[in-house]
Amino acid sequence: MKAIEVFPYCNDLRDCFYDTYAALTEDQINWKPDNHKNNIAFLLRHVAQAEDWFVRSIVLGQDMVPKRKAELPTVVEILDYLKSSREQTLNVLTSMTVEDLSQTRSLGEGFRGGAREGATVHWIFNRMFQHESYHYGQVNMLMRLQGLEPPKM
Repeated sequence: MKAIEVFPYCNDLRDCFYDTYAALTEDQINWKPDNHKNNIAFLLRHVAQAEDWFVRSIVLGQDMVPKRKAELPTVVEILDYLKSSREQTLNVLTSMTVEDLSQTRSLGEGFRGGAREGATVHWIFNRMFQHESYHYGQVNMLMRLQGLEPPKM
């Protein structure tokens, strides 16, 4: 059995949200309420960066630096990064077996949850997908605060 079979719904939110997010203007993705730290552009960029980091750096053990803000100035570039990072994730999950998910990795500096020894690859992917959902909720809230209709689920 392939590891991808453990995460059959990993694209549900992305499949529902992409078209709505792609229609946002530069003003809309860069807007943030007073005293609020992040805007939509930051949150979507962060989701892509985190997925890229979790998969390439932690799961695959590659030296890498996620794409930064200067490389992702518009919603088109940000969504392209989300798509390419997810394609990478799906390729890795398709190449792994379910047994591979029990391998462990260390999450050191760079993981906001704090250093973690012995995290299973399954836990890492699960955390990555949860992280994405959390931030999509924030994106949708920021859309509502602008009077925009968030994506239908």
